[in-house]
Amino acid sequence: MRPQCRAGYGERTRGGMVTRGPFKEEAGSPVEPNGPVLRTVFRNNSIHLAHEDAEGVVCDASCTDEHLTMTQNAIHAKKKSVYAPGVTAAANSYNVLDGDQYQAGDDGTGNVFEDPRFDPGDPLRLLAGSKAIGLGKVKYGEIDLNGVAIGTDGGIEAGAYEYVPAR
Repeated sequence: MRPQCRAGYGERTRGGMVTRGPFKEEAGSPVEPNGPVLRTVFRNNSIHLAHEDAEGVVCDASCTDEHLTMTQNAIHAKKKSVYAPGVTAAANSYNVLDGDQYQAGDDGTGNVFEDPRFDPGDPLRLLAGSKAIGLGKVKYGEIDLNGVAIGTDGGIEAGAYEYVPAR
């Protein structure tokens, strides 16, 4: 199975995936105890967070490529799709990202900045025409979270679910 999560779907959920890097309030102060989290890998996840303060992926406080690698995700978070100012294209690729703000070291490799088109009647499943369909490059498992074979439609999807056309 793919190492992915469903994450949130709805109006009240505010946070998606959070990892932190080292942080000091000022020179001489102690390092924040919640970091660093090195080598966090975030791939093939689906996140839909509609709350006005929602943030999809947060890698705060001196986060770099050494802290976070994200690939093949489908993310809609109203306030920010991504906050990872030190993460560059080397660790940020083939994601579909939608939100009022995107803050990373650059635009990444192969990222698409538009609504992933989740089905409101079947949360986190992709609708026809989603740019997440076929965007993936690497098959990280054999089946998605619902047991559908990865690559069934001939491509690898960004997100936690393979696209299955409506019948």
